[in-house]
Amino acid sequence: MFFGEIITTWKQLEYFRDSTQPEIYKLLGKKAGEDFFRKSIFYLISGSNDFVNGYYFLIPTTPHGISIQDLMQLLISTVSSQLKVLYDLGVRKVGVAGLAPLGCCPSQITKYNLTAGNCVEFLNDVSEKYNDALKNMLLQLREELEDFHLVYSNLYDPLMEAINNPAMYGFNFTHAACCGVGKLNGKFICIPYSRPCDDPQHHIFFDYYHPTSRMYDLIFRKVYFNGPPFSIPYSGQFLVNLTI
Repeated sequence: MFFGEIITTWKQLEYFRDSTQPEIYKLLGKKAGEDFFRKSIFYLISGSNDFVNGYYFLIPTTPHGISIQDLMQLLISTVSSQLKVLYDLGVRKVGVAGLAPLGCCPSQITKYNLTAGNCVEFLNDVSEKYNDALKNMLLQLREELEDFHLVYSNLYDPLMEAINNPAMYGFNFTHAACCGVGKLNGKFICIPYSRPCDDPQHHIFFDYYHPTSRMYDLIFRKVYFNGPPFSIPYSGQFLVNLTI
């Protein structure tokens, strides 16, 4: 693949368990190391590639032998299992990100041959349904493990707010990427010798899939300083300051 090797979340957890955690224990000692991880904040973000670069990669409705609902349930179950692994490793503070509006990425607008200003609605519907299922799972896990502090980060609403009200946030380009290839710069990634836009600050998306640093900053401020609906059950700042 042109993106190189993909390090799965399971593999990252394995690296943490077998490499990072033992190294910290060596540096700090076991007791101080356990306290360090208990007070640290971990952040889990996954799912988008499973849909747009997995399930829907070739054509919109390829028979996969698994329905989109089954895939959602599989992904939610996987995230739940991964969170429980972190809990068993002594982690107590975790931020979990929902999906952004997948249908508003330049890559998907270009793929489905829509015009600028229009998002792929069925993909946005996938994002919303997945996010609802994720929030429900996190609620259940909080009830099951009362000392596990799980905060849901709403990436969907801040992006949609900016897309629907660009002038309010100082954006001039809602769907055209700053750098890339083809229509809306959404055909391919920003490759060597591609000419980026003169001012990324006016773009919501930097490349065919990822927001600009300014958009990321807006998302961060929404989920860090605010509670519901941007951060559930409380703000990221509250999680940081939470004494355990």
